[in-house]
Formats: sequence, structure tokens, C-alpha cells
Amino acid sequence: MKKIYLLLVLLCVSLRTFAQTETKHLKFEEIPIDGKRSEFIEKLISKNYRLLLVKREGNIILIGDYAEYKDCSVILLSSIVNDNMVGVIVEFPYCDTWTALHENYISQKNALQQIYGQPSKCTEKFLSDSLPNNDFDKIKNARFSTMFEHSTGTISLFIENNHVLLEYTDKINNELAYYENLTHSDTKIIQVPSETYKLFPTSNMWNFIKLNTRNGKMWQVQFDTGSDRFETILNNTPLVMKEEEENGRFTLYPTTNTFNFILLDQIDGRTWQVQWSFEKKKRMILPINDIPNKY
Repeated sequence: MKKIYLLLVLLCVSLRTFAQTETKHLKFEEIPIDGKRSEFIEKLISKNYRLLLVKREGNIILIGDYAEYKDCSVILLSSIVNDNMVGVIVEFPYCDTWTALHENYISQKNALQQIYGQPSKCTEKFLSDSLPNNDFDKIKNARFSTMFEHSTGTISLFIENNHVLLEYTDKINNELAYYENLTHSDTKIIQVPSETYKLFPTSNMWNFIKLNTRNGKMWQVQFDTGSDRFETILNNTPLVMKEEEENGRFTLYPTTNTFNFILLDQIDGRTWQVQWSFEKKKRMILPINDIPNKY
């Protein structure tokens, strides 16, 4: 019976992701995650989803059947600047037992692996020191998440409280929304001169660059719903003499390249190309100016 059920799940997910490579945008229910949110809503309604009048944290929610699960909540994520679509989150029905919750998670994970191959990230553990022995503690301490990378975006599956969630994030529109937000008057990153350290978001939702604004030292910081958290060095060499350090001297500017920033010395004008990466060998900082680094 479980094999038949898994085949049904695989078939449903396969139909939804068929021809994914034929579009530059990630698809949900065969609909490219692109365009205005209002247009996306109309397309989902045509596929028998129902619009829920209640909003959750400013996001519009629809209800419908997904991957053989009845009455899933579908949350639409869009740019706060122009309301263009960025992503979709499917919240599967409430599970009151760990067995039901875990089976839901595993069935979706197996179906996604058949389509996208091995996940780029996978964390499956309990936070408690010992294995929980009841449903409440298992659900409370579970840190289960799996991420799949695709040329058009990312697909993230995870357990949150009593629900399994499946998030589709379009690569192009997510990056566009990030840079639009930075240039929007209400969402600019403001660097206060008195700050020694500043966190700069990357276009990847899990990663930031931590900058010492006094001397140009930098670290890549990654958070995670599971245990895949770390902080690693991007530049551990001060770019000014100790006596010339000053809060707010250095700042970072994003580029249209996902992994690259420009580091600027706001006093003498020197610049560096800063590249963060998931791979250690690809993390680097390179001087851009012809001015020699006297430090």
C-alpha cells in the first residue's frame, strides 16, 4: 500500500515539475513563479484552489489539494516593492502524531529526490540530548529539513511544529526582489557610524556577510532551521593600520552577481571584490584598485 501511495505522490509531483527545464522560472502547479501576485492567484483559482480571505503576516493564502493531501494551505510570497511573485509555500495539514508527520515528510522527500536527485542540504536530527520517547517531544525537538538546488530556483522541505512545509523559491525573482528592496527608500541597509559590526544579507536567505566596519575583516554567517549553522572567515587580515581604524570606515555594496559584493573603504576610496560561497576554495577577497595595499 505504501509503495502505491509513493507512486501516486511521485506522479503528482512529476506532473507539476514536468518541463521545468523549459522555463527560466521555477514552476508550481505547472505555473511559472513569475508576474504579479494577483495574476498568479487567478491561475491557481483556475486549478481549483480557493482564496482564503484571512492573510498571514501580510501573505495571501489559498486552500487546495496538493500531492494527494487535502486542504493544504498555499502561501504566496511576493516582492514588497512591486508585488511580483518570488515563491510559494505549501503547508500540509496538521499532524497530531510524530509517525504521521514523519511519513508525510519522508514521502515528499522521496518524491523530490526522484525529480531533483540528491539534496544539496539535509539535516535530520532531534535537539534533545536523548531520543524523545513521545510525540510531543519528538515534534518539538525535530529539526528535519532538506533542500534541493535547481537551475531555476530552490525547493526546501522541512518540518515546523506539527506541519510539513514545502517552499519553492524562484531564483531570478528572488534575486530581483532582494536588490529592489535594497534600493527602496524604506528597505535600504543603513550603516550607523558607531557600529563596529554590520550584517549584510546575501541573495541566499540563509547567508549573511558580517563586516567589521573598522578594519575590513569579514565572515560568512549561515543560519539554519536545523543544525547546518556556521561562521567562517572571508577576510581575517585588517585592511588598515590599528591607529587608522574607525567605526563605519568600511561598507559593502551588493552586485547583480549572487555571490559577489564590493567592499569600499569610505575614507581613502580603495575597493575589493568580495566573494562568498558554499565551497571553501571559492571564498575570496581581491583588491580592485591599482593603489597598492600599504597595510
